[in-house]
Amino acid sequence: MEYEKLTKLFYKKGEQFAEEEYKKRINSYGSYLTPLAVQGFRKGKLTQCHHSLFYVNIPYLMQLNNKVLKNSSRISSLIAKLPQYILEPYFHKMIVNEAQSNNEIEGIRSTKKELESVLEGVNRSENLNKRFTGLMKTYLFIDDIEPFKTVRDFRELYDDLVSKEIESSNEPDGRLFRKGYVEVNNGLSVTHIGVSTEDKILECLNTLITYLEDDEHPELYRYMVAHYFYEYVHPFYDGNGRTGRLLVCSYLSRYLERYSAITFSYAVNKNKNKYYKALE
Repeated sequence: MEYEKLTKLFYKKGEQFAEEEYKKRINSYGSYLTPLAVQGFRKGKLTQCHHSLFYVNIPYLMQLNNKVLKNSSRISSLIAKLPQYILEPYFHKMIVNEAQSNNEIEGIRSTKKELESVLEGVNRSENLNKRFTGLMKTYLFIDDIEPFKTVRDFRELYDDLVSKEIESSNEPDGRLFRKGYVEVNNGLSVTHIGVSTEDKILECLNTLITYLEDDEHPELYRYMVAHYFYEYVHPFYDGNGRTGRLLVCSYLSRYLERYSAITFSYAVNKNKNKYYKALE
């Protein structure tokens, strides 16, 4: 059977059927309930409903999970056969492609030549004050990013990665994060409203840290759910997409290998419309 979205079932078979299907899914043996809660959102406005995030481990997801693990194992095996003088230039080329993809997703202008120049300077430990220095440094040392232990780690990633690229009007105005209202729109309608108040943001991110350490959830599922929830919280006025993808990259780098991790934004950029539709 096709696993249809609940919204689709709502319009095809009515509210009662969709509600019964929702209960079946959230209580089924293949479902994983998370401690992460989201507020209902309909037609550009928040509703009064709150729901626990959950996912159902349908066969398609299992196949994708297995495919990723097999590909990562093969990559590690092939990389082990390459000499060092080939390995690092290859990794640097991947970093440039990833950084360019990250910028393209956000509509930020950059060229691969510009990014290559910054990466060369970072690799030589030069004291650069150029655009994208933080971005390239973060990618280059992706293996050194430790698992997040406190909410301050999210702010440190932001500071290292994008703070110098953010306009002063969009800088965080709270203790660590934003304290004002933020929304996402597609030019026609509001598609998301970020969590309100900094205290609520801190609460959500603390819960996210706990979830990221929960071994009862398979790793890849956990990291993708974490990415979604981080974007849902939207802790900053600007830079959420870039920091959210780097968050995933850092965990993927430890679980798989850095070559798979460093293609996350590249893959998103190739499937941008599908990615944003999934987030919605």
